[in-house]
Parts: sequence; C-alpha cells; structure tokens
Amino acid sequence: MSIVESIKKGFSLSKKAVALIIVLSVINIIIGFINLAVMPPQPPVGTPPAAPSPAVILVGIIFFFIGIFIQAGIINSSKELVKKGAAAVGDFTKGALQYFLPLLALGLCYLVLFVMFAIIIGVVVGIASVAGPILAFIGGLIAVAVGLLGLYFFITLSFAPYALIVDGKGIIESLKESSRFVRPIFWRIVGLFLIMIAIALLLALILGGILLGIGLILREPNIIQSIRVIISGIINAYIGLAFVAALIVFYMSNKGSEFKPGPVNVGK
Repeated sequence: MSIVESIKKGFSLSKKAVALIIVLSVINIIIGFINLAVMPPQPPVGTPPAAPSPAVILVGIIFFFIGIFIQAGIINSSKELVKKGAAAVGDFTKGALQYFLPLLALGLCYLVLFVMFAIIIGVVVGIASVAGPILAFIGGLIAVAVGLLGLYFFITLSFAPYALIVDGKGIIESLKESSRFVRPIFWRIVGLFLIMIAIALLLALILGGILLGIGLILREPNIIQSIRVIISGIINAYIGLAFVAALIVFYMSNKGSEFKPGPVNVGK
C-alpha cells in the first residue's frame, strides 16, 4: 500500500474509536495541566535557565514511564483497529499492561544505542578539537558521517515497536524484523515520516494561529494556556492514534499477504 493510502486509512480508522480518543484526550489534558503546574516559567530573554528542581525531575521521570504505558496501549488498540475495524478502551488497557515492560526494554535498547553513537561522536570531536585544522576538518566530517549513520540505523529500527506488538516478536527479534522490513524500502519510510511531520507542523501552525487570535481577544495568559492544553490534548489524541494506525497499516500491508489486515479492507 502506498504512503498516502496508509495515512488516509489511518485517519479513517481512527474516527471509529471515538471512546478511545476521548480517554486519550482526557489523559493528555491531565498531563498538560500537571505540566503547567509543575514546570517553572520561561526565564526572561538573555537569562540562563535555572537548574530543574527535584520535583520537575521526578515528574519528568514519571511522565516518561506513563508515556511508555500510553504508547503500548495505543499501538495495541491501533492493531485491533486495523485488524478488526474497531477498538475499545479495553484494548488500550490490555495492551498498556501487557506490553509496557517489553516496550520499556525496547526503549532502553534504543537509549543504549543512542549513547554509543553519542560517545563515538564525542570522542571524534574531542580528538579533532585538539588537533590541527586539517585533522579537525577530517574529524568533523567523520562526526557528521557517524551522525548520519546513526540516523539511518535508528530509522531502520523504527518499526521495532510494531513488530513487538503487532507480530508478537521478542525484543531482539523485533529490532531485527524492523531492520529487515525498512532497509529495502528505506526512502519510502523516510517519505512516510516526512509527510507525517509536515501534517503535524501544519496542525501546530493552525493551533498557534487559533491561540494567537484568542490571545488578541482575551489577553489573559492563564486562560490561553488552559485553552492550549485542552485543544492540543484533543488534537494529539486523534493525531497520535491516526498516525500509529497508519504506520501499522503500512507495516502490515507491505510485509506480504500473510501480514495484511483481515476484516478491514486497507486497499483503495
């Protein structure tokens, strides 16, 4: 299935999960208001940001685990949405509970790989910084090459969460399966991600324009912030589900006939 068809199908399917979108919207809004309450205000321009307080660090850690929990639920419910044409809140809860730890372990694998690439780049840059101009230039090129290699590497592993939950594979096998799936169609995957980023940016611009208009009318920063949290929470719930469903449609329909969704017609 083509990229555009997959995205269209993702948005079309997500409309059938109204109850789940409401639940996700409520979760997003609650998290947004907690962020407003805990996060310190932006410092004036030119003032260095203050070190995060223990409360901010603690909230960040908690939100990290909550994010993994929510993502596990969204992927599982999107899987049911693509396969059966419907997804209940129970599918979200079941997936969140069942796949939280495997998805967390997969996230830690990503983190280890990221740290490895960061260390390599840091070592190369550090050595180049104390060398002559020619070696510094060569070191810079090597650092850029390693960075691009790391980006390619992470894109090839980007479908591991779907192999983990959709196919029920183990953590290492999910990484291998993602690489096997992405490498032959790498540039199609890049195009898929770029289109999704463009859609997200467009919606962010629209939301920013709406808030700017509201700000010109109300001139109450606290009210504007509250409206932003509510609107963005609802939009992110719908877009998040639609994007994940689109990725699963693309993944299942491009792996071969044995992986195509069952009752739901994902073709034209």
